[in-house]
Amino acid sequence: MISRFSALLVGFIALVMASFTPNAVLVLSALAIPMSLQLLPALFGVLWLPWLTRRAAIFGLFVGLIAVLLTEQLGQMITGNYLPWGRWPWSIHSGVWGLFFNTLVCVGAVIATSTDRDRSHRDTFHSFFEQITEAADHPSRLKSIPWILVLIWTFFGPGPGAVIGNSFFGDPGGGYDAWIFGVPSLWAWQVIWWVLGVGLIWFLAVKMQLSVLSARQLQMATSINKSHTHLDGGYDGR
Repeated sequence: MISRFSALLVGFIALVMASFTPNAVLVLSALAIPMSLQLLPALFGVLWLPWLTRRAAIFGLFVGLIAVLLTEQLGQMITGNYLPWGRWPWSIHSGVWGLFFNTLVCVGAVIATSTDRDRSHRDTFHSFFEQITEAADHPSRLKSIPWILVLIWTFFGPGPGAVIGNSFFGDPGGGYDAWIFGVPSLWAWQVIWWVLGVGLIWFLAVKMQLSVLSARQLQMATSINKSHTHLDGGYDGR
């Protein structure tokens, strides 16, 4: 109920701001992606890093959000342009700065933690993931291809290789007649690579079965769930 009410409240505030303060919406929207990126260490902790504690993830998230704020336009506005580094220091995105300090704090907090009472619970959770992953029927002959394709797409799509697209499909300053597809070369380049990105997601999800549970995985997950439910006294055989 709290989650639903919070979502409704945030949606209402967004509508009000979009109606009466559109400039503020543009400033805040620039924070959406870099701040969302700060959840990445916590996601890694859930899936692959059992040594990452809850407090470390929370502290890292808090510091990462502050770092994003101080390297974005809103941070400059709040401090009256007092910050000497400006927006995106050294032309590095604010999300990367936040993730850098986020990771430092996470690792530092783990090292500084003397006791970890929740480690056994997390190990049980990760053990379940490992059993399910080992039972997957991923095509072994294609094991290295997804990594190569992801790296290529990341470099030429949103990465530095996109610079090639400035003039790949015609002189950017040559006008309509010089553009092969009738739009600026970079536009065509981005559209093509984003379409390829959709195809890459399909390949990873379906062909590499990263979003498909095999019969062995389903059987193992069902058996593990039944055993846990039986121990709790709630399994009725259905």
